[in-house]
Amino acid sequence: MKKFNLKAICSRRKYKSYKGTVGKIADNILNRNFAATQPNQKWTTDVTEFSGPFGKHIYRQF
Repeated sequence: MKKFNLKAICSRRKYKSYKGTVGKIADNILNRNFAATQPNQKWTTDVTEFSGPFGKHIYRQF
C-alpha cells in the first residue's frame, strides 16, 4: 500500500439514539412567549448529549 500511496478509509460509527421508554413530554406553556414582566418569572433549561470516549455518553445541562 505504501508503494502505491494507498490509505485505508475507516468509517465512523453511526449515531444510535436511545430506543428505550420515553417519559412524559412537558406541556408547552410558554408558547415561545419569552417576555417576562418580572425577574425570575420564566425559567428554561436544555440538556444536550455528547458522545464521549469509549462509547460513553456525556450529558450537559445548560
